[in-house]
Amino acid sequence: MKVAFFSDSKINSGGSLHVTFSAAKILNKLNIEGIDVDFVVTQKSVYKELTSKYHDKIKFFDENYFLNKVSSILYRNFFYKKIYHKFSLNNCLETFAKENKYDLIFFITPSPLVLLCNKINFIYSIWEFSHKEYPALPEYDENTISNRELYYAYACNHAFKVILFNEKSKKDFLKYYLINETRIETFFFSPDIVDYTIGSNLNIENIIKKKEYIFYPAQFWPHKNHIYLLHALKEYNLKQKEKIYLVLTGHDKGSLNLIKIYIKKLNMGDEVIIFNYLDKSDLCYLYKNCFAVVFPSLIGSQSLPLLEAFFFNKPIIYNEKTLDSSYQKATLALNIDDIHSLGLNIEKLKKNSQLRESLVQEGKKIYNETLNFNNIELKLKKILKEYYFFNKN
Repeated sequence: MKVAFFSDSKINSGGSLHVTFSAAKILNKLNIEGIDVDFVVTQKSVYKELTSKYHDKIKFFDENYFLNKVSSILYRNFFYKKIYHKFSLNNCLETFAKENKYDLIFFITPSPLVLLCNKINFIYSIWEFSHKEYPALPEYDENTISNRELYYAYACNHAFKVILFNEKSKKDFLKYYLINETRIETFFFSPDIVDYTIGSNLNIENIIKKKEYIFYPAQFWPHKNHIYLLHALKEYNLKQKEKIYLVLTGHDKGSLNLIKIYIKKLNMGDEVIIFNYLDKSDLCYLYKNCFAVVFPSLIGSQSLPLLEAFFFNKPIIYNEKTLDSSYQKATLALNIDDIHSLGLNIEKLKKNSQLRESLVQEGKKIYNETLNFNNIELKLKKILKEYYFFNKN
């Protein structure tokens, strides 16, 4: 059996790119008897970066190639789709799969290419569906929601398995989508950042030198809830002799200008440090030297900053509304409806070294038990072997 792991990640996609790099590393070492694995990416910039590491282990499906785009657009049109079916024509993805003799496609990132899987069995990863809870967020415009619902419905109706992060996301997903629970698997790749050495960026080192700071690595989307952090930190620092700083980093996805306006309005220019999207070695440096990681996002029962905080032995203050219960012992609960909650948690960490150490040890335990290569390999083996025997029968 031959399986193609597909990533539709773009070079500036943040967490999606980290997952892609992590998956490439793991799949490069994966060894499952009777199953051949290819790793396929759809963006030329990502392909170039990965082939520099893994050479011929990476394949490229150019979804931006003109003929592929035309085929994809035509196939999604109801009228032309009927013509494809009537004359047994293959769309561009089916042609690619046939040429490479793939029996199964495993989408490790969400992708519109799922709609082209008529003659190909597939597994589909769904990372979030918070448009169901927060439809008014600006990132969830009509087009985004319509497309997402189309992909998810298709996956629920046709996928061999749907992949979600954890039990909370699985439980929530079943509230909104009609799918047999047995077709859902919980799975995630380990963070890619753990293989990188700590950077020596003198500019960053000089900026944060001797500063005690909380760290929030997140793209600047509205749902990341940076505004809560600003108000909460301002409230805390007003009562402190020694200020604690906030370090932010990520690509601007529409809300950075608003954040800067709030920083100016709150007179916090000397309390908040913003870096653009950084390379992994610089992220390592910021993790290593922070007081704590914070995650007030409206979305994310699990996240890369959570797992990376565990790896770097840092306590993390996490939105209690979104967090999967399996991580509660390793985190401090952040009540984003209470402006004082952040400060109370900072004080707990400052005054209770035993609590801090307990959180770090719990996080390390979770990381070592769930994110080591052997456990990831076993989970992938289980999923793929189940399909292998299903397909044989």
